[in-house]
Amino acid sequence: MSFMSKVTTAAAVAAFAVAATPASAAVIYTVIGDTTGGPTFNRTTAGTPPTTTSSVGTAVAYNTFLFSPVASGSYTFLLNSTTANFDPFLALYTGVFNPATPLTNVLVANDDLTPGNFTQSGFAVLLNASTIYTAVITGFGNNDFGTYTLTIANTGAVPEPATWAMMIAGFGLVGFGLRRRAKPSVRVTYA
Repeated sequence: MSFMSKVTTAAAVAAFAVAATPASAAVIYTVIGDTTGGPTFNRTTAGTPPTTTSSVGTAVAYNTFLFSPVASGSYTFLLNSTTANFDPFLALYTGVFNPATPLTNVLVANDDLTPGNFTQSGFAVLLNASTIYTAVITGFGNNDFGTYTLTIANTGAVPEPATWAMMIAGFGLVGFGLRRRAKPSVRVTYA
């Protein structure tokens, strides 16, 4: 392998390594908590967005998680109850949550992730970077409280234009290297 082929191959490998790295890596928030003994409020019903407050969860204990995504995109929220008989309920608010006005700034709320599953709540929603959001972790009814794990993850990282440019340059270097590669020579001799 000639020196030029080695340089071309090394450049192509470096370009592919950079292009293979996502421009915005996945962001995952994991929150572990306990609503037992927390403040209470009259939660909303499920909906996108909810339009009424609950007649069942009129004084449910809650916790909040305030965050601001670093990247815009689709985010999945998964709330898992880790206490027996705790039916979790999850709501997402734009800005700061005020328990005195639970319908103000609410984006989405959900009780059971799948019908009949009383240990999980969740949803997927589009979020904007640098916007403040509040996740409210609570229970379905007034006697639903306990420990939980909330996982928030972005699911759609899209490479930036610079990453695409590096990937195209890498393909070009590989093509150039293959084109410049010496053709095998065949010598035929007759006796």
